[in-house]
Amino acid sequence: NLFFRTCHLLQLGVLPVFVVEGEPPELKWDTMLHRQQSRFGGSVSRGRGRSRGEGKVSKGRKPGRSHFKAWLRECCELLKCLGVPFVQSEGEAEAMCALLNKEGLVDGCLTDDGDAFLYGAKTVYRNFTMNSKDPHVEMFTSVSIESQLGLNRQSLVGLALLLGCDYLPKGIPGVGKEMAIKLMHTLGSCNVLNRFRQWQHCSQMHLDAMEIPVYKKSQQLKDFPNEKVISEFLNTRDRVPTVKFDWKRPQIQTLQSFTLQRLEWPTEYTLDKVLPLVTMWDMTVHSKSSAKMIRLKPH
Repeated sequence: NLFFRTCHLLQLGVLPVFVVEGEPPELKWDTMLHRQQSRFGGSVSRGRGRSRGEGKVSKGRKPGRSHFKAWLRECCELLKCLGVPFVQSEGEAEAMCALLNKEGLVDGCLTDDGDAFLYGAKTVYRNFTMNSKDPHVEMFTSVSIESQLGLNRQSLVGLALLLGCDYLPKGIPGVGKEMAIKLMHTLGSCNVLNRFRQWQHCSQMHLDAMEIPVYKKSQQLKDFPNEKVISEFLNTRDRVPTVKFDWKRPQIQTLQSFTLQRLEWPTEYTLDKVLPLVTMWDMTVHSKSSAKMIRLKPH
């Protein structure tokens, strides 16, 4: 639940900045349609219409997201009530999260989506849980991934091309993790993506022995390496926000109205849950104000 997770983070002294998902890139449409079909069976929303027929998902059609967008609007409304900042992403939320992290505007990205590193994130927090018996979160950094695994951002994008990702679900058929990692280590510090591009214009005679098996399998694909996928990860559509991220005082009455209408929570229940946050905010602001007070020295 967004309310409880947000409150928990704030009470831990963490100031979250939420990123709202934008329009998915066309590369992801087919993946999203297949996910919708798996979830809802033959009823899959496409664009403005809705198809209820059984059968295959039509490729190249933009999936409908009316319910998802309505849910996002409710989330934004709740965050406003709590006084928590959020920003709108042009496309994938992970892309904006990574940009904020890369520019030093946030300390890290709290997401279970590993694509954040491919978008340029420096620090990613995964598997966050509020379980009172076993609270934990795992931290990963791009520095440790490169130092311990020998994989930089270019290499990670290369692995996505080989093994698959949301934009290229199948990757290269027949290439597994072990083969892909060995290839990355063989290529070493060279620009992996440029090396893949060179495969289009060279023969096996000019390849390392470890490259040849993957090279042969890549020839099954007409567009390897897929430049659209590379561009999605390396060329951001988002702009760095110019607003300052501040936590504002929770709006008690507005929050009570929202939770009563949307969650059917009694006003007393909402008040009980939000009062610790209001108290914490008031104490924090009072502490900062006191520190800035000018004390007159007696003569």
